[in-house]
Amino acid sequence: MALILLKAELNVLLELKAVLDEAEALGINVDEYIAVYNNTSSTLEELNAAIEAVKKAIAAGGINTATAENPADAAGYIVNPDWAGGSTKGWSQAPSLEKHGDIYTAEFYNTTYDMSQPISGLPEGVYSLTLKVFHREGGYSNSAFEKHLNGKENLNAYIYITQDNDTVTKPLMSIYKEASETGYGNGTEVTVTAGDKTVYIPNMRESAQMYFNDGRYNVNTAYFNSTGADFMIGLKKTVGVSSDWTPFNDFTLKYYG
Repeated sequence: MALILLKAELNVLLELKAVLDEAEALGINVDEYIAVYNNTSSTLEELNAAIEAVKKAIAAGGINTATAENPADAAGYIVNPDWAGGSTKGWSQAPSLEKHGDIYTAEFYNTTYDMSQPISGLPEGVYSLTLKVFHREGGYSNSAFEKHLNGKENLNAYIYITQDNDTVTKPLMSIYKEASETGYGNGTEVTVTAGDKTVYIPNMRESAQMYFNDGRYNVNTAYFNSTGADFMIGLKKTVGVSSDWTPFNDFTLKYYG
């Protein structure tokens, strides 16, 4: 247990050092958080809080210069957008996590969900919320693939943004939408066939993350106009279908001014 804790502390220290270096390179004053880094008595909670604060400071630094052509990265305002270190902190509902290299791939399987968190401190303007994700409605099958090709597939899962009484939603991409014609040679892929068309799709988080890393299923994006008030972001599915599956990783938030 002590060795696991030491490893966790080291990983957090390395992450804090990286964001401190990034902030200083941008000319942002982070002396307060450098002190936390240098304090050998700092707790994991204090180190993680410093990471979130520095990320937010970095994000805030780009807000004032954001344009439609050069939007600002506002992901620093999201607590734990990529489940780094295997943490589910910041989210109202904890997904299952599985590590692949340095990346944690999250999932909800065979269940409904409404995973959300509030976002505050951002100005009015246009934003986009993006998540690397896909949804499989039920188990994989040739008939499900055929339904997709015929435009008859049900996609009951979506990302959303709620502000005041307004909600913007974006249905998740189907697992069949960006299937591979050749596959990645991973043992956790499967094939489905409809007519003369056969494709490979992920069937476990290991292969799902390979597809994400290769740029597939990365454009699940909702755009919204913010009034400047606090808003809620989330991932939701209220209709349960046996064996349905939603793997995901890495929320991003951009501000266009």
